[in-house]
Amino acid sequence: DVQWVVTIDLADFFPSITLPRVRGLLMAAPYRVPQPAAQLLAALCCHDGRLPQGAPTSPILANMLAAGMDTQLRSFAKGV
Repeated sequence: DVQWVVTIDLADFFPSITLPRVRGLLMAAPYRVPQPAAQLLAALCCHDGRLPQGAPTSPILANMLAAGMDTQLRSFAKGV
């Protein structure tokens, strides 16, 4: 039985995540943060409207936003 480990580095992954996406994540279930607070939190987590590389909040927010992609990749890997 062959076991594989695949590592993928997506170019410009953090900067591809914009302030509106972060705000939308915070406003959606299960968080349901009110729009003014979600806007403020997203603005605090973003620089020039994007997630910055190296900020402590960026990996967490990116993982939250990419959860659907993770699920799809996991399903794909199981089917290989």
